[in-house]
Amino acid sequence: ENELFNAGRQMALLIEEADGPDAGIAYLQTFAGIGETQAVQLIVDRQQMMQRAGRDEDAYAMLNRALDQYPENESLRYHRALVAVERDELDVHEADMQILLKLKPDNPHYNNTLGYTLLITSDERLDEARDLINKAHELKPEDPYILDSKGWLEYKLGHFELALEYLFRAFELDRDAEIAAHIGEVYWVLGDQEKAREFWLEGDKIDPDNKT
Repeated sequence: ENELFNAGRQMALLIEEADGPDAGIAYLQTFAGIGETQAVQLIVDRQQMMQRAGRDEDAYAMLNRALDQYPENESLRYHRALVAVERDELDVHEADMQILLKLKPDNPHYNNTLGYTLLITSDERLDEARDLINKAHELKPEDPYILDSKGWLEYKLGHFELALEYLFRAFELDRDAEIAAHIGEVYWVLGDQEKAREFWLEGDKIDPDNKT
């Protein structure tokens, strides 16, 4: 059953690649998961396809309905928190992340996600962001996204050379466009505009549609 389920999910991705996100979503709607875990996985798959199709409102509404049905599901709450922050619904994002952190205070990704959100949205809460990101880094020191947050934290604190150390390590582990954007910004502040442009162009090659 699991093999058939996973094969169906892979087929949806192939259909999305060939015919676009809406076709992939339509395919996912033709079969149901067995039990909560599979049902939630299908919801998350559809949410991500909806966002790739630019249907953020539909994705958010679907996650809200799903959480009404499965209020204790961590995956749904985490994905809603991620969509909420993209919509600038920071109260919803923080409320969801605080619930998750109460459940699993030592989850590195939960600590990093809330810490990074506070870091980029509120200069007044820099101490909270620092504590959360540092904890995430202690728990999972070689995670590229946590290293990126750590680098951006050092940048915010004015430690530019140290910021580059963390950001370069993150970029070695995952050549992500957002990490490249962060490296470029640090170089720009350091006065090396040529290096900044180099990394921004590299990020644009990696992911031309990346907002950062």
